[in-house]
Amino acid sequence: MILAYLAGKYTTGPTFINIEIAKTTAMRLWQQGFAVICPHTNMANFEKESSTPYEAFMEGCLEMVRRCDVIFMLPDWEQSPGATKERELAIELRIPILYINT
Repeated sequence: MILAYLAGKYTTGPTFINIEIAKTTAMRLWQQGFAVICPHTNMANFEKESSTPYEAFMEGCLEMVRRCDVIFMLPDWEQSPGATKERELAIELRIPILYINT
């Protein structure tokens, strides 16, 4: 099974909408046969409920990218500093990048 990482904006714009878009996309990718890491749902609202610094979350996300076979970029990913870092790492590691248009 191909392990996919879903990258996109989280706190840029309404977070609850970004989580819902990522969740819907992750479910669709699971139905297509991918095993999906969706940080939007994995860490939903942790920024409000945890004292963990942003940098720790970001390093964890980058570690997940390192372990994936492919990365999917959600629409408007360019607005997200985190998704931009994830994409840069995928390029560096030669992990295939696919762009989702919803």
